[in-house]
Amino acid sequence: MSHRNYYFILLIFFILSSCSTYHHLAEYNYVNGAKLINKEAAISVQYFGDTQFLPLKQIDKISLRNLLKKYSFLNKKDLLSYSKITIAPRYTAYLFLREYEKNIDNLEFPIKDTVTNSVLFQTANNQKRAYLLLTRDDSMNIEGIIKDGKEILKSIQFKIDSSNALTYSSVFEGVRKDINYLRASEKLINAPVEDSLGQDWMEYQFLTTINSFMQNNTMYDSLINVYEQKRISKQKVNIASIDTSKVYYNISALNKIAKESKSTNVVMVNENHWYPKHRLFTIQLLKKLKKNGFNYLALESLSSSFQASKINESRPYPILSSGYYIQESYFAHLIRIAKELGYKIIAYESSDKAIDRELGQAKKLAETIENDPKAKILVHAGIDHILEEPTKNGKRMAVYFKEITGINPLTINQVEIIDKTANSLTLIPFDELPPGQKKINDFFVINNIPVNLKNTYPEKEFKNYKLNLKNYDLEDTLLLKIYNKEEFDIYKKNAVPVLNLKKENSDDLEIALPVNDYVLIVLGEQGETSKGEISLKAEI
Repeated sequence: MSHRNYYFILLIFFILSSCSTYHHLAEYNYVNGAKLINKEAAISVQYFGDTQFLPLKQIDKISLRNLLKKYSFLNKKDLLSYSKITIAPRYTAYLFLREYEKNIDNLEFPIKDTVTNSVLFQTANNQKRAYLLLTRDDSMNIEGIIKDGKEILKSIQFKIDSSNALTYSSVFEGVRKDINYLRASEKLINAPVEDSLGQDWMEYQFLTTINSFMQNNTMYDSLINVYEQKRISKQKVNIASIDTSKVYYNISALNKIAKESKSTNVVMVNENHWYPKHRLFTIQLLKKLKKNGFNYLALESLSSSFQASKINESRPYPILSSGYYIQESYFAHLIRIAKELGYKIIAYESSDKAIDRELGQAKKLAETIENDPKAKILVHAGIDHILEEPTKNGKRMAVYFKEITGINPLTINQVEIIDKTANSLTLIPFDELPPGQKKINDFFVINNIPVNLKNTYPEKEFKNYKLNLKNYDLEDTLLLKIYNKEEFDIYKKNAVPVLNLKKENSDDLEIALPVNDYVLIVLGEQGETSKGEISLKAEI
């Protein structure tokens, strides 16, 4: 090949490559809800809630080229983002970002073009200029699009600071309704949150919570291992110093709680929200306490009394909208088993913003006692709500409940003490802890229950179900959502899966499940695979 031909080919390649590129900082676009943030380009834009952001590679290049003929001063290489509004007025939004230029200052914005059904807006600071180009996608009057465009334009900021910087709380709010936990986890990991905000602990909590919804998950195992090592090194209780002859293990631990529960109408147990094993402990308590006449299960995680009533009356199953943590499979199993045992499910989270949350919760629980004097309640609460001594932040729910009702609840704390024991359950009475501590609870549990379905349903028959994964593109990690078919037929993807399994290799997966009919939905990191719903049959 001659040098001349070689350089000609290089030139053609360069031209073609240049023509196919968009803004060189577009790869740093981050979407949180309807807000676009690009930390590297130092710009944020708030769109409307029904906006769907799309990859730039999905743009119809011919349509864009024809559109830009109207606006000769716009360049494809300055295109930063591309989105569509999915309800009327429907339109496509293109955002261009370029260095400040003075050669178009004489143009009057917005520019409305009835031929291309488009409107162009512009705004600038001292260094940059942003152009927002909206094109109509339906027959609605273009004035509605102009109104939207003006609102979006007002939201544009050419800086990222404390006024518009992302926080992990805002990112979490943006992903908490996403049942593709792979995608939600990635959104948290990749969020351009300022290091100066000191939000490492917030990131850890949200990331661990989302990953706790997926079993067979090495990321979750790693996150938990880090947390437990730190807790063990810092916790005040030295397990080795406790008299083991006065400690209860495994089934004897459950029997001891059952015995103690006979002297009260209320038992309270807490959980750390990223531990499915804490729900398994409460499942085991349900079965023991039922024999002692306990007939109510009170759940902080239920979003409302309405959701509780729906579970009790209209449907036998929890669904995703029952409450955020209830979308974790073992929390849903807790509700399913409580229903099978004949418990009435009640919500006690306070919606009264005028009073302290702890007091509001206590009052809601007290109402159940007032309405049913024979009520015997197992309360499943978050972390500190069951503490029987005030903390530096004030009184907790258990303290208020005792004051209001005069009932001394039996409180069991499975959050406070962590240890790598060989036993699945270790129950330590408060009196056996080292002296000098406040009696915040009656008993402390070290919970090392293996999280699996056989520990959840020991009385059921299990069969092996084989998941054939060879037909899936496993370049990405997969999320396997296994639904009870009866629940799925009623609620579709609003049902809570029996299991959410993370799959990181292409090997077929054989899993033991209670004998039943199941539906499998397979998700990749970006969305659902094309296979749709798959029926699972047991290997006989």
